Amino acid sequence: MNPVEDELTPSTIKIFDGQTLHDMTGVNGIILVFVPDTKGISSQLQLKDIRNNYHKIRSYGLNVLIISSESEENIDIHTEELSLSFPVYHDHDNHLSKLFNTLGKQFQNPYISERTKRRTFILNQKLQTKHVIDDIHPGSHTDDILNYLNKNSSKLAVDGSSEQTIHSRE
Repeated sequence: MNPVEDELTPSTIKIFDGQTLHDMTGVNGIILVFVPDTKGISSQLQLKDIRNNYHKIRSYGLNVLIISSESEENIDIHTEELSLSFPVYHDHDNHLSKLFNTLGKQFQNPYISERTKRRTFILNQKLQTKHVIDDIHPGSHTDDILNYLNKNSSKLAVDGSSEQTIHSRE
């Protein structure tokens, strides 16, 4: 394992203009949404759903960050087309995807490449993982997020009793 990668944490990875993931958290935390791209039908449905319900997520004091290994050019085009009011991060070296264990193999004859898997993490302000959503339904993904928040908003409080921390590697 690369020693530089071992030192990568959400507090050291620069996201936008020198900001770290920790800098981007809301009052109560952040929701990280990993998507393979921003142009596919499923991704567009998911992004539109989050866009249409973003104000509800914000009412819980959470920010949203979309993460994709898709090219910056495509991300910029689709972010503008969809009028997204939350940031979409180009994970150019897959640092966050590796840290959150969201890389999967994609088979495109005759090649095999790594690609970000669709997965969502709800983190508190100390970047402790409070909930993970693996079974993503793109057109109603926000329902899953809001259902969790409605039932568990008190779990976002920073009390040192996280379900897991994102620093741990599997």
